[in-house]
Amino acid sequence: MAHFDLALEAEWKVLDGDQVVAQGTTRGSLGEMAWSDSFMDRYLGEFTGEASKKYVVEVKFIKDGTPLKDLNPRLVVRMADSWN
Repeated sequence: MAHFDLALEAEWKVLDGDQVVAQGTTRGSLGEMAWSDSFMDRYLGEFTGEASKKYVVEVKFIKDGTPLKDLNPRLVVRMADSWN
């Protein structure tokens, strides 16, 4: 397998008040990715929550993403049902 430098690494956690209910990292992992002529996605993680409950998502980017700046990167948080 060829080695290449990952352009994005992040740690994330989901909080319910002060309690961490889910967390993860992309450090050292390719994870799931998708791309086309007009976009590139990097999947950071998932968690199962309760309907109508509010959560806080914290993402800490642990690698300098400056090489991506010209691509106008965005962080998108979606509910699983909104993917269909």
